[in-house]
Amino acid sequence: LQLYDYDVDAIINYNIDAVDAMYSSSSYPFRRLCLGIRYFPLKESLYFKEKKKLNKVVKTVLITTGSTDPCHCMHKILSDLNIRSYCDIKFYAIIGLFYESNYRNFLSEKHRDKKNLVFLNWGQNMKKIYSDSDIVISPGSTTIYESLSIGVPCISFQFVDNHHEECIALDKFGLVPFAGDYSEESDNICIGKLFEAELDYTTRKIQYDKFVSWFDGNGANRIAEIIRSLL
Repeated sequence: LQLYDYDVDAIINYNIDAVDAMYSSSSYPFRRLCLGIRYFPLKESLYFKEKKKLNKVVKTVLITTGSTDPCHCMHKILSDLNIRSYCDIKFYAIIGLFYESNYRNFLSEKHRDKKNLVFLNWGQNMKKIYSDSDIVISPGSTTIYESLSIGVPCISFQFVDNHHEECIALDKFGLVPFAGDYSEESDNICIGKLFEAELDYTTRKIQYDKFVSWFDGNGANRIAEIIRSLL
């Protein structure tokens, strides 16, 4: 939140939009700044020795809003994607841990005609889910960072304010296209158009070649080294 200028030996911020100017200080000029996605600590359970290879043809898509969905983003996305027109693609939608029961029932009923859509309950083996996915559609959150670290192209969207800066930065660097704000009805959301573009192998390959060099999965080791060097 950057509310105070703390007297610490180091600051670690793994957000992609973190820059030195955020933590400039005349009081603590020797404070060590470790900023950027090089320090993203990928969970040990998700670590891969090698990146997932990019498939030329998209066969599987993962859609998640995280553990909650107060703005009913999942329904909006499933409606916008026109899933029935992609009969050769399997879509998996994760039902968040804190989805209300009536919303779960609504999703199941509203989208039951989509034969290539499967709803998954919370608590899946995410390493396998990621490795089986060719595209991940997610808010600008940890899920995006995890997907890119493993080697899966993404499309981002937002429904709370703290998603915004990450989504904008990832889009600006050409890593992840941003589909817009799903917190309310808006003409600025474009998930269908972006998804159609992501089906093109060349488009995904350009993004893939960029993000695999940025997200190398070694952030936890770097953090450990920083802590060890300060002891």
